Amino acid sequence: MATVSIFDQAKKEVGSIELAPEVFEVEIRPEILHLVVRAHLAAKRAGTHATKMRGQVRGGGKKP
Repeated sequence: MATVSIFDQAKKEVGSIELAPEVFEVEIRPEILHLVVRAHLAAKRAGTHATKMRGQVRGGGKKP
């Protein structure tokens, strides 16, 4: 079982905690990791588009 040290703000070790083996001692699957990273990066890109409203475009709306 994996153990991790716990430190305070002064970088002094104050204890340790044991990590759950069903979470931290599993085999890494690169194909799953690839899918998760791609989904995360795609979600970061979403929602960055914008369109200009009528008052933001250049020129008037009247016919010449």
